[in-house]
Amino acid sequence: MPELPEVQALAERLDAAVAGGPFLLADALQFSSLKTFAPRPESLAGATLERVGRRGKFLVLDFGGPRVLVHLSQGGRLDVEDPPKRTRPRGAVVRLFFDGRPAVLV
Repeated sequence: MPELPEVQALAERLDAAVAGGPFLLADALQFSSLKTFAPRPESLAGATLERVGRRGKFLVLDFGGPRVLVHLSQGGRLDVEDPPKRTRPRGAVVRLFFDGRPAVLV
């Protein structure tokens, strides 16, 4: 599991790469990727990602109201894909797509 300095650096990298982009969709690659009931990822379509920060060891994708929390678990793997891909890499759980921005693979 990444420690706080790594999570902070990752939040800053993601903020630079995808903040300001409208959210398009979340492609769930594994059932375990979505452990939420509200808001449904589909309800965020068109919402602009205002910033990416962190809260402890969680990445926080802030949409100016609703937020998406991402915990990197033990693998700590997250890829910024430019251009976005459609493959299903082993161990990946979700791919987040943004309009005019790279995709984020967790």
